[in-house]
Amino acid sequence: MTHPQQTLETWRTHYRSFGLSESDLPFMHYQPDLSTGLLLLHGSAATPCNHRALGQLLLGQGFTVLAPLLAGHEDLPKLQSGAISWQDCYHSAEQALDFLSQWVERVFVVGSSFGGSLAYLLGIHRRDTVAGVVALSAPALNSERYRPSSPWMYQVAACTAEVEHTLHRLQVPSLVLHGADDPSVKVKNALYAFEQISAPCKKLMLYDGMGHSLGFGFNTPEVAGDIARFAHTCWQPLPVQFELADQGFESVALAGEFNGWAAHSLPLSRSKGTWHLSLDLPPGVHQYKFVVNGQNWILNPHGDSVLTPHGERNSVIRVGY
Repeated sequence: MTHPQQTLETWRTHYRSFGLSESDLPFMHYQPDLSTGLLLLHGSAATPCNHRALGQLLLGQGFTVLAPLLAGHEDLPKLQSGAISWQDCYHSAEQALDFLSQWVERVFVVGSSFGGSLAYLLGIHRRDTVAGVVALSAPALNSERYRPSSPWMYQVAACTAEVEHTLHRLQVPSLVLHGADDPSVKVKNALYAFEQISAPCKKLMLYDGMGHSLGFGFNTPEVAGDIARFAHTCWQPLPVQFELADQGFESVALAGEFNGWAAHSLPLSRSKGTWHLSLDLPPGVHQYKFVVNGQNWILNPHGDSVLTPHGERNSVIRVGY
């Protein structure tokens, strides 16, 4: 396999033929010992230039970073004419995702504005590859009064509509970052996104005094730190203790979403009148039950529970909250 910088230089040479400045070209910070990759997706009619400072800071936080140029953004007149669709941009982001995934163990997609909308969609459709999503100032709601000013902005609105109607399917860990004073993409987009995202591990952060330049404005170091903390920790399992008071049981096992509801694979041990099991689980909300004597499925009498779509109740444990 060729070194990633060789492939990157091929991309950069291609885009130079369009007269782009060096700062607008795709960039990559790669070190073989950095196992987590961040795919930085720029906004509409922008370039990777906006993410250069953020990318350098994230490299310093221990990440491999790739910032591609989205389809059509090397030729703005062509882009604005409507010759490029939002799906073209999505597929170019997807190609960059597949490229980066060859060089790291896991990939988080970090997108700004329109790039954040694409990050949401990649998290929905490529959950096999995407370890998590970070959306900065990302549109998630279309205004009924909004009228696109150009064919390209019509494409951006169409992408937002796709996000609005499918965001409830986003199940990978998600971090929603937004400026409370954003005049371009109102904060209600972040509130809606956070409510709709079905991922058990999700977080919303709002920044006072920030507009739409989140991630490439004066608070870039703060944003980089928040992204780094999320990407370093959201996927790491944490130790969890399960306990059930003994009532003369012959055996107790744990069954849940984390082991495919297998009735016998996670037995508890009895000590001093209590059954115990220590288990490492990823952050999120996990449903489970105790299996007593190999056949009786019971709730944890001292834990929370939820009603399933099938009308039964399962115990739940919240990890990392």
